[in-house]
Amino acid sequence: MRPVGARYTRGPPGPPPPRSWLTSSTHAPKHLRDRAKAGGAAERVTPDRLDRLPGVEFPATSSLLHRCLKAIAANWKWHVHYDQYYLAGVPVRIKALLLSYIAVYGEAGSLDIDGLRRIFLDENELAGATGSEELTYLDLSGAVGQGLTFRQLDHYFSDPAAASAVQQQQQQQQQQQPTTPIPSRPLDSWDSEEPDPATGIPPPLRTTRFPNLTALSLAHPSTTVTASASWPRLLHFATAHLATLTHLSLAFWPPPALTPHANAKITTTASPYAPVPVSYGCSDFYSAAYGADDDWSEAAGVLMRLSRATYCLKSLDLEGCGTWLPALRWEGEGGGGGGGVEWCGGWRGVERVRVQAGWVPGGMEVLNGGEEGGGAQKGDTGVVAKRESQMETEWWDVEEERRKYYAQKEVLAWDQVRIQGEAVEAWVRKKRRLVGGLQIEFETGCVRRRYDRE
Repeated sequence: MRPVGARYTRGPPGPPPPRSWLTSSTHAPKHLRDRAKAGGAAERVTPDRLDRLPGVEFPATSSLLHRCLKAIAANWKWHVHYDQYYLAGVPVRIKALLLSYIAVYGEAGSLDIDGLRRIFLDENELAGATGSEELTYLDLSGAVGQGLTFRQLDHYFSDPAAASAVQQQQQQQQQQQPTTPIPSRPLDSWDSEEPDPATGIPPPLRTTRFPNLTALSLAHPSTTVTASASWPRLLHFATAHLATLTHLSLAFWPPPALTPHANAKITTTASPYAPVPVSYGCSDFYSAAYGADDDWSEAAGVLMRLSRATYCLKSLDLEGCGTWLPALRWEGEGGGGGGGVEWCGGWRGVERVRVQAGWVPGGMEVLNGGEEGGGAQKGDTGVVAKRESQMETEWWDVEEERRKYYAQKEVLAWDQVRIQGEAVEAWVRKKRRLVGGLQIEFETGCVRRRYDRE
């Protein structure tokens, strides 16, 4: 009952709207509205290491080359517009280093297909350009889904313009030289680059822009709902262009699936109210949002097709893919197109696999009471017992206990990734040992070098 003469204000009917609805509202804070307009790009885990692929020597941080590449990467859009004709004449080795610096120090989505075309112009397109035939290392970290798509990369790698130019040149040479009858004896070398003087057979066509590419990084793709990394497009791209690849980085890729958008249980979204991305399947923050009932058939089938397409692979980077590491040791038939990864078949030459968590749990200091070190790397129960003993004598601070709870869950989640990586390593070594295959090394630790982003 309300007092007589008092005014009564009726509130809006129904329960309050979810917080996720208010992030794109006009009354939401500015940082939330900017994040909603960017489609979650602000929550993307940006690359923080230059040495994503092995075998590349980067300049020292105190060198002039490092400072120049860092400054160009920070203002890449400006240099593409004003220095586009000078970038094409840079040596190929510096071009490869520059792409890695753009991934680490550049803005999100700064590397697009236009910048890639301008930096790799060849002699036929621009006088004095160094081209891309000698390139062996290509770092596209943080670009897939941001500024580049697999459709654009497929057309760019195919390079139909270069193939038509070579074909026209060969036709002109054939018209200038008189034709001679083909002798009965076989040729000395069928893969010779120079035409045979007796037959006039032209050299084979080069229809790819990167004929000597052996290392490729597609790490840190966009994980938003509208521009997520597509495994079917990756399989098509790998089948067409990555057959001779020896080093591949798929760090921080989502779980393998043929229909990622239709499967809501593997789709996550960044939330300002949660410490980690929240699954659309309404599962716990730190639970595996994929592989329900330990069924990894679809993911294993996708990885099996990838292993068959990249049969020359020697090094594989799967850092930050801890949610679907069990798919690497799945055996059986499933909906992904067959059995599991062919570690003794397509990937029989893989000698090094990185399965690190990709992040260092920040909850260790919270569990240890601010002390560094400690034995919380395996979810130390002694820390929890100490906390329970303090609860009996001290006042229980709800906020502090909530922080410790999430810190403990974070440490356990990191440790689960390490355990899964060690289980995959033991399983693969056992399979290789039975058939007499090569030894393989897995990197399961979390220590990694970081670079100054200032």
